[in-house]
Amino acid sequence: MEKINVQALVGMETWEETALVADIGNQAQVPIVSFASVVIPPLMPRQWPFLVQMASNVKEQIRCTTAIVRSFDWQKVIAIFEADYYGSDSGMFVVLSDSLQDVGVAIEYRLVLPPFSSLDDPESFVTEAVAEQLSKESRVFIVLQLSLSMSVRLFRESKQMGLNGRDSAWIIIDPVASFLDSVNTSVISSMAGALGIKTYFTEDSRSFLHFKHQFRRIFQSEYPDEDTSEMGIYALRAYDSITATTNAIKRTERLVIEESGPENRSDNKEILSGLVNWPGDLKRVPKGWAMPTDAKPMKIGVPGIPFFQTFVKVDWNGGSNELSFPGFCIDVFYEVLNILERSYPLPNEFIPYNGT
Repeated sequence: MEKINVQALVGMETWEETALVADIGNQAQVPIVSFASVVIPPLMPRQWPFLVQMASNVKEQIRCTTAIVRSFDWQKVIAIFEADYYGSDSGMFVVLSDSLQDVGVAIEYRLVLPPFSSLDDPESFVTEAVAEQLSKESRVFIVLQLSLSMSVRLFRESKQMGLNGRDSAWIIIDPVASFLDSVNTSVISSMAGALGIKTYFTEDSRSFLHFKHQFRRIFQSEYPDEDTSEMGIYALRAYDSITATTNAIKRTERLVIEESGPENRSDNKEILSGLVNWPGDLKRVPKGWAMPTDAKPMKIGVPGIPFFQTFVKVDWNGGSNELSFPGFCIDVFYEVLNILERSYPLPNEFIPYNGT
């Protein structure tokens, strides 16, 4: 870097990239501007004094997530994240767990996905991982950290298996929520109904409107076949980083970024108030739970030698080698089951027994 007179390094969307480049920045005494969303450790400013984080505060997003879960009175959630190559989740899960515990919400299951690029058959792996969630009671999913490729497949499989339908709720935070700025309509449709928490930025400043016009013109000329030319938070952060770095270099040999941040940047979180359009045209708050699927059916004991066979009995069909369970009590059970299954499935299995 000394040979080509590097003044600053800007980029790094993942924490493992940031940590590696930050060490290089320390040695060369060159500022490193990172876009990675991470829970900042207390000693990080001392360990990497040349590292500047441009991403929004993850702890604030998780506090916002906890507030949403608490406001809808959901008691259990499932946390989902894609680990990096070091097996880390950037510290997000611990913060989420502590935050939810403070309001009496339990994490029923933690779905840890390996790096997408490390999978030989990502389609099959994601399908099996999503299918496992059918046996869980909670239907509130909190997505902490996923790559774009993993996000597309996870939500597509979840939609096909009915995990983002009625009485289910998905909450996604940055950077997953910001990916929506650059995906096509088919991906958006599979994520319909998810609540996204993302960084808010003003769109009426003069500098923003000027940059937006330039971005659209250049993007459409280089990618004429793309469906959308809207810029997302990553483009804005890159612009702010380069602008702030350039201005700082012009003013002084030492990079100084004011506490208030660049003009266009904002760490405010915008949450829609009022009516939420839940999946399945649901007008009420989703229950956030469901009975487990037939992976764990409810077992019901039926007397093998009943006193009154008009109420219930066990018949053996030698031709088909199957048992049947006729009787008045069985008929009443099925009528009640039909009513219950309008709200949630109740898989069951009759088990004959000859004891008392």
